[in-house]
Amino acid sequence: MSLPHYKYIQVNSSNQRMIYAQLNQIKFELGPYVFIVETLGDKQAEAISNIDQYITGHRVSIFPYAPYIIGNASDYKGKILVVSAKEDLPFFFKVKSRPLGTKESVIMNKIDLKRKNLQNMNSIEYNPVLKEYARTHKIINQLQKENNFLEDIINNTGGEHV
Repeated sequence: MSLPHYKYIQVNSSNQRMIYAQLNQIKFELGPYVFIVETLGDKQAEAISNIDQYITGHRVSIFPYAPYIIGNASDYKGKILVVSAKEDLPFFFKVKSRPLGTKESVIMNKIDLKRKNLQNMNSIEYNPVLKEYARTHKIINQLQKENNFLEDIINNTGGEHV
């Protein structure tokens, strides 16, 4: 088993049937997928909407691997993260392919088993836990941003760090 890494899918049409046919062939639970819609020009919003409708309508689990979209839809408000370039994708899945060592293989087998168990779970059971986990991490992130801002003010005014 190899480390999960981004799999790039070029979306060539904003047509719902074409997108659904393309998405039906994908096994979302095997890794993070990146849909590239930036070549569609002004039809990007329609393509993104169709991808979102597919994921919602077919109850595709976005755990543990969320799908991503590369495009220019700044007004999109949905479940899928839309970025403007490959460089803006989360760094975690940007890995170079190489054979795994013994310890890494053992760990990957455990992760694979947990991933399969997560897929077998009912989303009603784990969604509240994940939402609470995300909520607390957002609070931590906001507090850290505030802390960094205040430290910048202290450092720029020449004050002592308390």
